[in-house]
Amino acid sequence: MKRALALCGGGSKGSYQMGAWTALRELNINFDIVCGTSIGALNATMVVQDEYLRCLNLWRKTRNDTILATPINIDESSLKQTFKNMQDLIPFVRSYIKEKGVNIDPFKKTLDEYIDVDKVLNSKKEFGVVCVTFPGFKPVLVDVKKAPREHIKQYILASCSCFPLFPICKVGKQNLIDGGYYDNLPIDFCLDFAANEVVAIDLNYNITHKEYLNKPFVKYIYPSWDLGGFFSFEEKSIDNNMILGYNDTMKAYNHYNGFRYTFYKDETINKIAHKLTLLVATIVKDYRYSKIKSFNREEIGLYEALEYRTFRKLDYIDYYTRAIEIALEYLEVDHFKIYHYEVAKSIIIDRILAFKIENNDFMLNYNKQKTSQKKREYLTKVLEKDILAYAFNEIHDGRFLPKDFVLNILAVYPQVVIILTLMMVWSDFDAEEEKNFGFTFEFEE
Repeated sequence: MKRALALCGGGSKGSYQMGAWTALRELNINFDIVCGTSIGALNATMVVQDEYLRCLNLWRKTRNDTILATPINIDESSLKQTFKNMQDLIPFVRSYIKEKGVNIDPFKKTLDEYIDVDKVLNSKKEFGVVCVTFPGFKPVLVDVKKAPREHIKQYILASCSCFPLFPICKVGKQNLIDGGYYDNLPIDFCLDFAANEVVAIDLNYNITHKEYLNKPFVKYIYPSWDLGGFFSFEEKSIDNNMILGYNDTMKAYNHYNGFRYTFYKDETINKIAHKLTLLVATIVKDYRYSKIKSFNREEIGLYEALEYRTFRKLDYIDYYTRAIEIALEYLEVDHFKIYHYEVAKSIIIDRILAFKIENNDFMLNYNKQKTSQKKREYLTKVLEKDILAYAFNEIHDGRFLPKDFVLNILAVYPQVVIILTLMMVWSDFDAEEEKNFGFTFEFEE
């Protein structure tokens, strides 16, 4: 049985893989094969050398000026600001023309310091990096331990050479550039090494290899949130990406719950999670039966919102968790922390009850509308926050929402209804009271 680690390219987003490695070490998961592309090739080198603490130190101290001789912020928003001040840009342009790319002497110095060829060759792990020829753009899959000793550092540098920003890298008679032009997440390369199991750590919010997401021999770890720009080497960005990498890996191995957020396991939520799932099913059934047309341009309903970026079949714990995540995200709650479900519940209730309704007369005007169609049209003109605050308070105070009001909200603001379902199941109404909602908390054929 051979387990492989596939590491994606993505510049500064590679700090996410550092967090993932922290989790994998805690879970005592080891590897026989490591393959990487671009920044994944550098991280792969540190894994092969078994130098976790040195890799952590490398990420802690990496900044723009430890990569480029003439630092410039490469991210789009910062580039716009840089171009406004041409005096800052001139040294960078001169260096770029001279080097046929940016001057990456600091990065080369870093590779010299951190890559230990003896440790690579003496490691029991098989090791592959992905490069691409230039100008032919043909893949070069390098079995590093079989490469000439004097070329090993150059192959790793070549895999990291994000052309056209970085210069073309010459290795022997070949001109090589970043392996991401061929395969940014080398799962297939791991399989070429005869891996039976692959742990793949993606860095792209838009999944690189969706075809491998649910394969039984691939544990696919991907960012729950966008990791930002590929050249964001600021301390906060690196630290946050490491936290996400850790949390997402622990969730992938079922150590925590969650998709966009992270939660401690809690068996006490089983009953309420099941109840919410049944309530959602009933609301969706009644909505479809009513044949109400959505006013939401993106046509996202309850299940579409709950199943967003989950990439697998959900159980009732998952649906409850996703409902809480939608509420937390709506409230812009910190997604880097690990939450107890009860703490998340308290945050949601306290923050929504603290909302101030700007239009106190909207329900009066809503009820004046003659038809359901007119009522829905009116709701499109009301602030989403006002509708949520009003309805949430009504349920919290033990007053029931008319079924047609809930369904009309669903046609306009689906995520509001998801948050309201939480308050419905948290309010602990008895069976007789629940009937007054007009919804039965059970499935019907």
